[in-house]
Order: sequence, then structure tokens, then C-alpha cells
Amino acid sequence: MMMTETAPILNEELETGTEWQSDVIDGPAPAVNNANAMDPFILALEMVKAPIFLFSAQGDIIFANMAGSDYVSAFQAHEHMGFCVAVREAIAHLGPDQTGRAAFRRDELGIQSLEMGNETFFSVQISGNVESGSADSSEDLEYLAYHDDLTGLKNFRGYRKAMENLAAPTSEGEVSLILVDVDNFKKVNDTWGHLFGNWVLEETGRFLRERIRTGDEGFRIGGDEFAIVSHQSDDEKAREWAARIHRDLTRHIRETTGNHSLSISMGHARLNVTGTSPDNVFKMADEALYKAKESGKSTIVLN
Repeated sequence: MMMTETAPILNEELETGTEWQSDVIDGPAPAVNNANAMDPFILALEMVKAPIFLFSAQGDIIFANMAGSDYVSAFQAHEHMGFCVAVREAIAHLGPDQTGRAAFRRDELGIQSLEMGNETFFSVQISGNVESGSADSSEDLEYLAYHDDLTGLKNFRGYRKAMENLAAPTSEGEVSLILVDVDNFKKVNDTWGHLFGNWVLEETGRFLRERIRTGDEGFRIGGDEFAIVSHQSDDEKAREWAARIHRDLTRHIRETTGNHSLSISMGHARLNVTGTSPDNVFKMADEALYKAKESGKSTIVLN
């Protein structure tokens, strides 16, 4: 399976010699030219109880302490990829000796830029891991119940709750609903593997988290199907918005994965929310999505 330079790279062996199980790319860890100078630093990291990783300037993992190895041991393949993507996006904005933060799943990542000799490294420390101790709080349990692990979007349960709130008697105005489907997704998995398929879903989720308008909301409602809910006061602007989402999302998943055969179909429905059944809104958008699929895919049908 070929990936572009943006594909996160995981190494089979870490600097400590701990075996790294990865389904992404096999091969030894990059050489660390300042290994001797780093020995005391590595020993210090091993003493830390929290999971800590050392990343190269290129965004490759070159070291994990024992807690870090334990942290990633339960990852599925797509989670390895998502972890590295989160770190790479954060370190791209850090200068020498700067600190930064990122998020992966429900964990906070503290990142520190380190200059050692002529090379730059990044230490990454994990904190706030829900699964390792705080999942018994009602807030965390509610988050897990309403969110999708792979994409970070709200799931179908979260979508239903949002639509019920919109349909409440106190709600007013117009709402646009877009259903989004990755075309031929089974073929994508069969041809390039499930890891690549998960990457496509993650990038779709990232687009819906970061690139849609403030106030709009994206959901992963199941499999390769997503939903976008938006308040739009004007019919023509709503249609222009939907067409722009289709164009920009298609471009995003093609450019980030390097696979320009990927395409998206969408179905758009627009209704006054006052007294409207969420099921009726969904049915109209679903019918529009079906027409998009039947008409040759890679398009949007506006209902």
C-alpha cells in the first residue's frame, strides 16, 4: 500500500529496543546521531511514570518509555495512525524550545521542542487518559456515549439528540441537513486495506471538525456515513453552502491521502425546524443521497 509523505510513519523498534507492533510501515527506527549525549536524558524518561515519547523532527517515533509502550499496546492500527497525525500537526507549528499541546481521543498531549546538538526532537507526554482511570465520572461517560472514537465526532446517538433539540417547540428558523457517504467504501477497504479506509474516515471527520462553519456540526452516524447540520436562513445560500462542502471535502480527502480516485456523494434536505420530525428531515436527506448514488456518485443532490 502506497502512502504520500503526509502518511504517519510508525517504527517497528523504538530506541530502547522495545518491539513496536505496527501494521503501517515496517522497518528499523531512524538512527539518533546524538545517542550518547541523550543517554542520561533517555534514562530520566524511563523513570517517569507517565507515558512519554520522543519524536524526530520528521514526526517519527524514535523512543517510548515503558509507560508509553504500555499506552500504545492496546491501540488498533488506525489509532496508531491517529496518534502520530495529532503529534505531527502540533509539532509543525513549534519553533526551537517551544511548548505546545494537542489532543488525541480524550487525552491531552504535552509537547516540548528539544534542541540536542544539531538536531531537533520533540518530547510528547500523555495526560488525562479517560480509559486508565477517570471514565467513572458522569461527564466522561456521557462523552463516550455520544462520540465516535475514530473521528472524534458525535455519533448517531449524538445526532439524534441534536435533531430532537432542533425540533423542540422553542426552536425557530431553517435547518439544512447533509448526509455524506464515501463512494465505493467497501472497494476502498478491499483494494487498499482497512487501515487506509480508516484513514479516509479520520480525514473526513477532521474536515467536519475543523473546516465547517462555526455553529454547524458534523456527525459520524455509522460506517462510512456522516451528517452535517447547519442553520441557514436563505435557500440559495444554503444550496451554495452545500455545494461548497461537497467540493472542499472531496478535495481534502484526495489531497491528504494522495488517492485522487476517492469521491463523495451527498444528499441535502432543508426544512423549517418548527414542529418538524427529525425522522422526516433524515428521510428527505437520505432520499437525496440515494439519488446521488443512482446518478453516478461523486455528486450532491439538493432536495
